[in-house]
Amino acid sequence: MKKCLEISNSISSILFWSIMSFILVASIVLLYFTNKDLYMFLSQEDSFFENATAILYFVAGSLLIISSLSKVKRSKIFWKEILTLLLGLFFMFIAGEEISWGQRIFNLGTPEILKEYNVQNEITIHNIKFLSNSFSVHRLLNIFGLLNGIVFPLLYNFNKSFRKLLNILNFPIVPLSCSVLFGIAILYEIIISELYHHWVHAEVKEYLFSVGFFIFSISLYRGKNRLEDRHPA
Repeated sequence: MKKCLEISNSISSILFWSIMSFILVASIVLLYFTNKDLYMFLSQEDSFFENATAILYFVAGSLLIISSLSKVKRSKIFWKEILTLLLGLFFMFIAGEEISWGQRIFNLGTPEILKEYNVQNEITIHNIKFLSNSFSVHRLLNIFGLLNGIVFPLLYNFNKSFRKLLNILNFPIVPLSCSVLFGIAILYEIIISELYHHWVHAEVKEYLFSVGFFIFSISLYRGKNRLEDRHPA
């Protein structure tokens, strides 16, 4: 059981967390079909899924930052932890964007300069007209989740040259234990949107991504995310 819970690249851990991922998504699908009103309510702005997403990204970012700084303190080598530190800061940024940097919590007004350019009249960057008109932020998030949650972990585990490169860069690699969740999250949004097209499905997808990155952050913090920790490359 201990090996299942370690969140690593071991077969037992992959199977356990894949089953947990299916259970999580199945429970959301069940909610959608049994109580669509509650599903829609939980998916709205400032409701459960958005707030949970912000919290999970904030904790994930904190764990990555703490882990990277503690390693720098021990090794005195800063450059090896740059990517992990940047990813941690990026997660913190996402957390802030999710709740509009506390705008509604603290009842803050939107600066005039943002009112003109922000499509949702919020203190956020991802809703600026230029970004919304040029490309879909949600599409970019899908690409980010696909690459970091599925493509890179698979290449890392099954391609020695790619693994060697990521080890040299000390790239913060997601363990395969989390990959199934990212795949299901992407498929979930695509399939459920065909049944009932609505923007709230993207909020649920983002929540599932945040769960995946949160689990990954625990794995990295505990030093279990890299294949070399179990089987030297």
